[in-house]
Amino acid sequence: MEINITRREILRFVGGSALGFFLTPIPWKALDDSAIWTQNWPWIPEPGRGDISYKTTSCSLCPSACGMRVRCVGNQPVSISGLTLHPINQGALCPIGVVAHHLRYHPARVSRPLRITGKNGSPQHTALTVDEALIEVADAMKDASRQAQTVAIVDGRPGRTASLMLQQLAANIAHGTYVAVGDESLGVLASWFGQPIDTLAYDVDHAKTILSFGVPFFDGWGTPSRTARYLDGKPGARQYVIQVEPFRTRSAEIADRWIPLRPGTEAVFALGLAHGILQEKLYRTHVKDLYEFGNLIMEFNPPAVAEVCGISQDMIKEVAHVFAAHAPSIAIAGTAGSPKEVQSAVMLLNLLVGNIGQIGGIARKRDLPCARSAPKKSAAMSTDFASIPDHSVRVMLIDESLSSCKLPDALLLKKLLPEKGIIVSLSPFVTERPCCTQYVFPSQVFLESMAEVTNASDIPVSTLSLSIPLVPAPIGLLDPIEFVQCIARSAGILNIEPGTAEEIVKKRISTIYKEARGSVFNAVTGQTSELKTYSSPDDLWKALIAGGCWMDAPSPVTSLPAVSLTAVVSAATIKSLKLRTTDQLMLVPIMERSAYGTTSVSPIMSKVGQESGLRPYGCQALLNPTTGAAVGVIENTSILLQTKNGSFQTRARFDASIMPGVIGLSATDPDDQRNILALCDMNTDASILPTPVKIQKV
Repeated sequence: MEINITRREILRFVGGSALGFFLTPIPWKALDDSAIWTQNWPWIPEPGRGDISYKTTSCSLCPSACGMRVRCVGNQPVSISGLTLHPINQGALCPIGVVAHHLRYHPARVSRPLRITGKNGSPQHTALTVDEALIEVADAMKDASRQAQTVAIVDGRPGRTASLMLQQLAANIAHGTYVAVGDESLGVLASWFGQPIDTLAYDVDHAKTILSFGVPFFDGWGTPSRTARYLDGKPGARQYVIQVEPFRTRSAEIADRWIPLRPGTEAVFALGLAHGILQEKLYRTHVKDLYEFGNLIMEFNPPAVAEVCGISQDMIKEVAHVFAAHAPSIAIAGTAGSPKEVQSAVMLLNLLVGNIGQIGGIARKRDLPCARSAPKKSAAMSTDFASIPDHSVRVMLIDESLSSCKLPDALLLKKLLPEKGIIVSLSPFVTERPCCTQYVFPSQVFLESMAEVTNASDIPVSTLSLSIPLVPAPIGLLDPIEFVQCIARSAGILNIEPGTAEEIVKKRISTIYKEARGSVFNAVTGQTSELKTYSSPDDLWKALIAGGCWMDAPSPVTSLPAVSLTAVVSAATIKSLKLRTTDQLMLVPIMERSAYGTTSVSPIMSKVGQESGLRPYGCQALLNPTTGAAVGVIENTSILLQTKNGSFQTRARFDASIMPGVIGLSATDPDDQRNILALCDMNTDASILPTPVKIQKV
């Protein structure tokens, strides 16, 4: 019997089979099984099982030391919330703090020492043992001593017991220099008085007017509860915040008033405000040469400043009047990379309105008591990078263990010896820096080790909190105190305090107890009581390791030496601030200056930021639509940016908040950020300057 199969029958069979296949449970079961398999790879961490418990501690990711309540399943932290009664954060946490327990699994974590070599874009990582890395670093330090070259010890979080040990290490090196990385503008102000004074801090919560020059005031600067209180408050009943910066950032959107200056004119604007305060006789200060200084800044009158800054004369007069008349007021400028002339001009405003040492102004707070005094040599050591000669550092040791020491690569490379200079960092994460050899020693992350948290620049009294380990740290990681001890032993330095981190920190706690001043917040009871009510140092220790906080008593208001205004803002500085406009197209890098820019973040925060658009992602050139039309650029097209320093290809995006004639270039990838900074002109203090740029369509 002959069977004839036509093409139509074959097509019917294939179509029916396909339809029948999808009507059966086979494909859906296969999809279900594959979904299960892909969620159970052996390298994916599994949530533990066990009893649910809650532990209290303090966050160590920034100096604010927010109180935290950690929910644990077994011994595994699974979520974090704020302590409502904590006197510093009052239950609020920043986005990074909410997911801080994820940092243990960050893909950039370092598990063993690394030697990183190679030029831009092609770093070579060589894994070492701890002993091998210590020997190589110690040999470089000994070679530096023989050749009278500088060994710089950089403290990313001054004020800790570990800071004192870093000073001890620097004091025992022939050409050692200790560099404390803190609020640069407050350091500039402190240097004007001609004698050592107490630590300075902003008394933000008691101020009525805040004048912020580029500081991310509502986006990671200071305690997170301040933003929540501001948003809950009613206009007129809350602080009046003026944000001064070229771009419409999140802080500029939240502030009561945004002053959109031309990039690079912040110092000119500050001196214009000083001119207005003097003209209206709104100053409240006793200085040596007020009349002479008035003559020095006479050319910074409203018409001239308005033309240079790109704003109206009335705006300059109004801001000057509000800042001086609505006291107490504070002017803030402290972001990384701010030019020294900007910091000086802004701090000058604080002097003119007489808020130094006053409630609601810039407070003087006593230093934290220490069990052991700083070495005598430390008084002669450098305290900032400006005092270190360029290209003089053979070895630069940086403590980045608390993940908030964000230093510009250009500044570090500017201080290193060409070819021979090396950077040694203690960090939980890989921190690649181009054009130099680098050693990375792995440290613990938050919740893996004990850490002191002190010295917040927005709290007017000294505070001390402790972040304690809630999970075991991987083997082979170092805490800052152990790191200093290991480096010292390898280099043959003996005068370093022995003991574990806990033993050494306990000595400081005992010293604080003996001072018998200040108050203590107890996280367990939610009560704040005077330190005098504690019966022993052990009781104070127990309160601090359970998430408590010690707060010093306010310092008494005392007078300070008179300051010579013409000495701190000299004629040479005034001359360098050119009162002229330009028709050239200017390039300005837009880097993340919020809390995201000071620490590594949980990968889930990066994902949320990218998908929601809350944080910039990728690389893009932002320009005003009128600028785009003038240069013939269409939105979302590729363009080539060219400066005298190089070229960079990216995509154009229109943003009406960008000032005409300005291109803001932003990037999230570290390599792109370095390439962007390489395009820009650099100041003598390694701050980035607005740079003339040309656009070419690709």
